[in-house]
Amino acid sequence: MKPRTIGLLSALIVLSLLATACGPTPAPQVVEKEVTRVVSETIVETVVVEGTPQVVEKVVTTTPEPTAGPAAGGTLVYIINGEPDSLDPHKTVRQDSWAVMRYVHGSLVLQDPEGNYVPYLAESWEMSEDGLTWTFHLKEGITFQDGTPLTAQDVAWTYTRAKDPANPGAAGAALAAVESIEATDDLTVVMHLPQPFFPLLTSLSDPAYFGILSQKAVEAEDYGREPMGSGPYRFKEWVTGEKIVLERNPDFDWAPEYAHAGPWYFDEIEFRIIPETATQVVSMEAGEIHVSAVSPNDVDIIRQTDLFTLYDVFQPGTGPYLQFNNAMPPLDYVRVRQALSMAIDRDVVVKVATKGQAVPQYGPLSPATIGYWQGVDYVGYKYNLEKAKALMEEAGYTANASGMLEKDGEPLQFTLKTIAGEETWLRIAEILQEQFRALGVEVQLEQQEAGALVGDEISGNYEMGMMQVGWSDADILYQLFHSSMVGAMNMSQLSDPELDEMLTKTRTTLDPEARQQWVDDVQRYITEQAFIAPLLSALSYYAVSNDVEGEVVARTYDLLLDDAYLVK
Repeated sequence: MKPRTIGLLSALIVLSLLATACGPTPAPQVVEKEVTRVVSETIVETVVVEGTPQVVEKVVTTTPEPTAGPAAGGTLVYIINGEPDSLDPHKTVRQDSWAVMRYVHGSLVLQDPEGNYVPYLAESWEMSEDGLTWTFHLKEGITFQDGTPLTAQDVAWTYTRAKDPANPGAAGAALAAVESIEATDDLTVVMHLPQPFFPLLTSLSDPAYFGILSQKAVEAEDYGREPMGSGPYRFKEWVTGEKIVLERNPDFDWAPEYAHAGPWYFDEIEFRIIPETATQVVSMEAGEIHVSAVSPNDVDIIRQTDLFTLYDVFQPGTGPYLQFNNAMPPLDYVRVRQALSMAIDRDVVVKVATKGQAVPQYGPLSPATIGYWQGVDYVGYKYNLEKAKALMEEAGYTANASGMLEKDGEPLQFTLKTIAGEETWLRIAEILQEQFRALGVEVQLEQQEAGALVGDEISGNYEMGMMQVGWSDADILYQLFHSSMVGAMNMSQLSDPELDEMLTKTRTTLDPEARQQWVDDVQRYITEQAFIAPLLSALSYYAVSNDVEGEVVARTYDLLLDDAYLVK
């Protein structure tokens, strides 16, 4: 059990009696004092005070011995599953990159553990009545990690750079809704929008993708390998294939209101690059790791070590899904996509691939995502192999003598790409391969390094691919399916004018109820058109070493380490 620091205050009543050389004995004078004492047992003392007419019983209540509170020091070792492709927020959409960048950079706002927006680099902000102008006022005294002041000009330059189509990072997809950004003085930033943008604060609260950059640092160095920001940690070293190390920023003094003031407690954070799940487990069993995501298949093993606290969460965003290249025949035909989705027995996928540590998912969002629509469970395509075969026949495919589908003498076959070393995804892909074969479709599996897989899916160099995207809000649908995002987050290579119009409404509608209706309509449309094949909402696990105290799992399912420290 992790030790807890407990401090109790005991109140002692001290009797001070004054006696004089002559005259009657005065009444006792009672003086109350607060004294902090540590005792190991309850004590009852009988005290006879000379020169007084009374006996006093003094009771001291037991208090536990104080233990040390948060102390700075030590290196936190944190597993990431792959080698980041870049630590430049405008050049990556990788989860492994995000995990590191969030500690190097600072964002204008953050979400506290309850999901409320709170100041970070900005001390306040306001939106105009028409929703077209946002003004942010920066805190005074913020500096980059090289000591130079962080100003409104840096904010304007950062977000203008993120909007450049040459930069394929996640920030550009959200900031496409912003027409221009200007610094009206050193501490004031104004954003001008052509139309309202409901999820702006959600986007700006991510310090990894929306962190503020130093133009001088970006232009002077290989920023993707040696980033420099205003966050609680600064870059120290990157050993390719092994680790990325950050060291504490001693000048960090602009923490959000929910965290302690001043620098963080860890001397360093080491992100250890371990792609293979089995190797991760061995390292954790050896006590070498402090923080890691854990596959549902390995939860029991990690629990039995008694070395970790396990936090189980449903990840917001998409959940693992099968991505179709909608620009490539025959996946550009809705009947083929519907048939493939209907040929998936998600109950089997959940039982076999995750050992039951998940639930089937039929729409594009996981239930943990803000804006999730429960109606997808009714409109989503349930397993029905006979109907799937009928849809394939409608699409012009017939079964040959071997029971495999073909059209004009050409067999129906695909290559499905997944991440090498990601055992759960590989297991899912193998199950899909078997289930599609029952439909009459031959699928070859190809394993790739994570960066290569994401690159191929962004560029459209694939037919089918495994994918999962984490995001707290339903705005991820715009980024994944709007035609303007092809070449960035729209890895389905989708261009659908009707969907584009609905997706735009999810951003420009400021009334929460009306906006939610558009979000619901988008989920229905994506599900019915089977642009992707949702698979499951998996329980994810954070394992945090018992040598760590002070961690918090937020309402947004994020692991917050602002107040965390090592006890050994």
